[in-house]
Amino acid sequence: MYRIPRFTILAFLGFLIGTSAFAQPPRPSGTWRALPAAARPALRAAWPPAPDSSPYIRSMVDKVSSDSMLRTIQDLQDFGTRYEYAPQRDQAAEYLLERLRILGYQAESDWYVTGLTDLYDLAHAGSDSIWAVSLRGHILRSTDRGASWQLQLTLSDNEPLYGLDFLSASEGWACGYRGNLYGTKDGGTTWTKTEIAGAPHLWDIAALPNGVVLACGEKGGLYRKEKESELWQKIALNNTDAFWNLHVHDDEHVWLCSYYGALFFSSDHGRSWVPRLQNSSYRLNAVSFISATEGWVAGEDGLLLHTGDGGNSWQVLETNLSATDQPRDLIMTDRLHGRLIMVGGQILSTRDGGWRWEEEFSLLNLGWGPFLYRMERTQDGSWLACGSRGVLLIKTEGEEWSSRTEHLPESLIHLSRNIQAARKGVTAPEREVVMVAHYDSYSDDPLNYAPGANDNASGSSAVLEAARLGREYEFGATLRFLFVSGEELGMLGSTHYVLKAREEKREIAAAVNGDMIGYPLTGNPARLIAGSYLTRSRLIDSVLVYNTRYGIGATFDVEVDSTGASDYGPFAAAGYEALNFAEGSAREIWGGLDPYYHKPVDTIDKLSPDLIRKGGQIMLAAAAEVAGVVGPTAVAAPPLSAPEDFRLAQNYPNPFNATTRIDFRLPRPGRVALKIFDARGREVAVLLARQLGAGAHSVYWDASGEPSGTYFCRLVSDDWSGQIRLVLLR
Repeated sequence: MYRIPRFTILAFLGFLIGTSAFAQPPRPSGTWRALPAAARPALRAAWPPAPDSSPYIRSMVDKVSSDSMLRTIQDLQDFGTRYEYAPQRDQAAEYLLERLRILGYQAESDWYVTGLTDLYDLAHAGSDSIWAVSLRGHILRSTDRGASWQLQLTLSDNEPLYGLDFLSASEGWACGYRGNLYGTKDGGTTWTKTEIAGAPHLWDIAALPNGVVLACGEKGGLYRKEKESELWQKIALNNTDAFWNLHVHDDEHVWLCSYYGALFFSSDHGRSWVPRLQNSSYRLNAVSFISATEGWVAGEDGLLLHTGDGGNSWQVLETNLSATDQPRDLIMTDRLHGRLIMVGGQILSTRDGGWRWEEEFSLLNLGWGPFLYRMERTQDGSWLACGSRGVLLIKTEGEEWSSRTEHLPESLIHLSRNIQAARKGVTAPEREVVMVAHYDSYSDDPLNYAPGANDNASGSSAVLEAARLGREYEFGATLRFLFVSGEELGMLGSTHYVLKAREEKREIAAAVNGDMIGYPLTGNPARLIAGSYLTRSRLIDSVLVYNTRYGIGATFDVEVDSTGASDYGPFAAAGYEALNFAEGSAREIWGGLDPYYHKPVDTIDKLSPDLIRKGGQIMLAAAAEVAGVVGPTAVAAPPLSAPEDFRLAQNYPNPFNATTRIDFRLPRPGRVALKIFDARGREVAVLLARQLGAGAHSVYWDASGEPSGTYFCRLVSDDWSGQIRLVLLR
């Protein structure tokens, strides 16, 4: 289970996930609103459930075995902490892949990419170049409209960069931590640092057409330099607010936005400024003008203002934004059209001058990320948006918003994967019922391990048990078994799955999530929580029926949760019916009722076999009822026997430069393929592809021609596969 307060380990993990000991920019707390019930995909299954029980479901429920589930839990526990950036997470993924294949499923890895740093601002220069800065001190450039990215600069101490702008294809500036500025006059080949003594953190920078450059930031910090000058002059405004955003319409029309409700205007290239708005109750984030007189200002709590007289008077627009909406950046292209990005990860558009906004895209942020920070419109009419965890989105004319995170430099991205298999439906295969659990684990103490027997080997064991029993029956809808990664970082894997499903317009009838179903918080081995996000799911009432119908005997407490702090959350945020089963509510667990949560003592001996079985039973019953069971499988394929002694050892040395040895063992003769893939899944080398005898084998990989980075070595034989991670360092 994801834990929202993670402050004890942020410094330790900062180098991995993009946090920093440096000052972080203010992050207004965005709140994501689930789609209204009317907008959710319709459920075709009967609701409430049919009065008669299914003998097939009863048979499956009765066969749920605590011994089988405990075997899975023990196996996953033996990997140790399955944290997202640890090799044990990859090893656990391979284990689940193998278990599903042994059961006869066409199991597969669904790879996805997340960023290792936050991208905080964007700029374009000329017709092709797009630039970005990160909170880890990177300046990046794309010369092919975002299809690929190159690192132009990495600051030695990784100090954060917050603002970026270009005057031309060759001349640009970046600003950031403690008033540090970086300038280039040769298209980013070289950058020169300027330190403004005593300056605060600078949040934004803007170049005027005449070559004047302005930078603004904390504590009323506003600085200006003339074209061809290296001297920055402080502009005093008698205001100590945080200056958040600069907007340049032309040399004589420049706007400065204060977070605490003030808006200033300059008509003389930024030398002097006059206030055009002062309201301390406002929290302003962005300003956009389409002419010398007409503009808009966006702020927190759904605030949107409009002026038609150059800011002398302002009208508060009564929009369809709510008080929980947190606008972060705004670009209007004409009197009617524009886009607004929200801290919580939504991109909205208007066609009536800002009165009504429609959602174009959502990151399914449940309150803790990823966030969106800035957007940019290029000369060719393309739109870009950037945010935390390397979020980089692009929209071209006639196309939907799509991610470009996977195209960032390899050193700035992390490759992960979900494991999935499906029992395809026979009457309505286009409908999906998803059984989901996360297989990663996490420790509150970075110096110790958390083997995660409960969190979350217990939920994973329930999904695998359903896969074991489900192979004996045919279902009306497709029953999907999904093991997701990255839950402990904030539902990364399940969010990836849901966004992909939404993009492909797949019909998800229900999602049934299992998270921590092993430890009886109150001492009652029959007590479970049935929860849904923000509103009470219709599935909950049905589950109470199934509990009695199939003699499961669980004691249910029903919860409508506001955190979404498990993998049912992204499904619910996208408008799908979703249900969570757990030993307790998020607040009970965070409050300490589970003394083993995220600790080295989260081991199998603490778990209740009875509670684990009940959790597995109710998850299977709920999924099978929604999917509908047609009958027993006509011809059941026998499960494959587990390999006795297949082994793919970790390469040595690792990391390596530039040759490494890979050892593996085969218990019997067979055809073997041993291949190397880069972090984006591209095949870079075939080390073996032939028949081999039983026994131990060694292969050397000479990576002299490959760049530094992370690689994966995959061994595939007739009925087994394995994978290891290799790190090439030069």
